[in-house]
Amino acid sequence: MNTVRKLRMMKESWSDLAPGQIIAQLNVRPIVSHGGWHQKGVKQALVWANARKLEGIFQVVEVEENKVVYEGRLREVGSHIWGGNTLVADFSDFQTQGRYKIRLELKGTNAVLDSFTFPIKPSLYLDVAEKAAKWFYYQRCGVEIPGWHPPCHTDDALLDGKPCDATGGWHDGGDYNKWSHYSYYGIFALTFLYESFSERWEQDSLAYPLEEAIWEAEYISKVQLEDGTLLSAVGGEEDPWFWEGSPEKEPTRRLSADYGGKNYSSTTLVGAAMARLARILKSLGNYEDKVQTYTAVAKRAYKRTCNLDFSNLPPKQKSVYLETQAGLLLADIELYKLSGEKKYQQDACKRVEAILASQDESGFFYLDFDKTERYHNRGLILFALYEFLKANPEEPFKSEISNAFAKWVEFAEPFTRLSYFGQMGGLDKEGQPRNLPQGS
Repeated sequence: MNTVRKLRMMKESWSDLAPGQIIAQLNVRPIVSHGGWHQKGVKQALVWANARKLEGIFQVVEVEENKVVYEGRLREVGSHIWGGNTLVADFSDFQTQGRYKIRLELKGTNAVLDSFTFPIKPSLYLDVAEKAAKWFYYQRCGVEIPGWHPPCHTDDALLDGKPCDATGGWHDGGDYNKWSHYSYYGIFALTFLYESFSERWEQDSLAYPLEEAIWEAEYISKVQLEDGTLLSAVGGEEDPWFWEGSPEKEPTRRLSADYGGKNYSSTTLVGAAMARLARILKSLGNYEDKVQTYTAVAKRAYKRTCNLDFSNLPPKQKSVYLETQAGLLLADIELYKLSGEKKYQQDACKRVEAILASQDESGFFYLDFDKTERYHNRGLILFALYEFLKANPEEPFKSEISNAFAKWVEFAEPFTRLSYFGQMGGLDKEGQPRNLPQGS
């Protein structure tokens, strides 16, 4: 028998809520970063006071000996729809490595609990990055993931009703589909982690970030068409995102390019990511077959958009102009390193000019070719410019790119101060600052 659970907002609390407040705690418990904080970073825990005006002190407690090692006064920072009146416990100047919790001494309520424990350590960001990299393994499709599921989707997939090998790859973050046109996020992240901390990996075996990137790249190599379009292994036509069973029990799936595989920016960025992986593997040796395969994938994707005239496209397709330029720039950088052909270096300069021309004087970028759609997200535009500057530190674009970054930071920095919850804000439909970007 199926059970329907009705979800509701958590509003049961120790006191009355503030007007418009949408979530609360049963008790006052400091909200901390469960992952912890870097020793030299900003460290701020939050305290939700609902409609009340609370004051008091906080203590940083070393958990091994239950010893108070730091004490400070809570600071009011205004009201928020999450938690109502909010206070901050700022202990940024405390830089001793260890495991801690936050304890409160408040005037006005005894409904107080200590925070969850958290670490302070110098390796915080790298440790979190390595955990995130290992997450991709648990998204693998087509093989047993011990403790999670037996081999699944071993018959992926049907193309026009006929069997076509599309096994492997990663399940999506929220469903079992294998969206090939999003794969560049993972491949870029994994290869960037590998190159940024090359001393971390064992030299006599393939580093796991590269092993995981190859797992997805093999799938991409199977599902890219000759024209650079990408197929994805997806569920039923009525609702490809819906499957309530375990992955190994899902019926045979189909291949389709209709859910993003024809998107110009996505296919280009996937090609750029494949080129990056090919270039790294070439530097390691012993992977020539994969280097050739992934380079061919990259070149097909590149060919699809390098001479595309966006002025003649429909409005919806014009909206991917900026990200396509970023993809082409990233591809140019990697293909030039792979081949040494100057045409890629020349085209890279062309793409830099196109991206810089898309930036408004106030700092944001225009997403579309006609400069009608303001782009407040980060995307891969800045990453592409950074990679070009890193590869060409003395090029004539050095000052232009530096100025572009400075303008963007000046535009974006105020959005980081709209909330103490860590996210970056944006603008609402009326163009007013909003603590979450529109659509979040």
